[in-house]
Amino acid sequence: MNAAGIRMPAWAAALSGLVAGAVALGVAQIVAGLIDPGAAPVVAVGGAMVDATPAGLKEWAIRTFGSNDKPVLLGGIVVVLALIAAGLGLLARRRTAYGTLGLALFGLVGAAAALSRPDAGVVHVLPSIAGAAARPGPCRA
Repeated sequence: MNAAGIRMPAWAAALSGLVAGAVALGVAQIVAGLIDPGAAPVVAVGGAMVDATPAGLKEWAIRTFGSNDKPVLLGGIVVVLALIAAGLGLLARRRTAYGTLGLALFGLVGAAAALSRPDAGVVHVLPSIAGAAARPGPCRA
């Protein structure tokens, strides 16, 4: 509820979560572009997922998607992130801290994935941290 005691409609809360997630990913991508594009959270998580995937599943993905296997994986990660961000927006209707905590957890997952890469250094966590910290302010309308 806002200061006037009016609860945000579910569609607006989901959209707010989606926008917050997009802002976080956008900021993280910009920071990664300045540091190392491989440090971008979606790319780092994708790489970590590929490393953890059984060989048979990797072979199936390559047979099924050919040279598009990586774009399909990254697209799938973005879709899942969008759904989770919308869900966090819905949770934040009850308590804003839920949305903030969700973004912080996204940042931690991205930072951990970036650090798991073979050529990663401490600086590779910066895109995920910057993305998690860059959330839109509350709507005052």
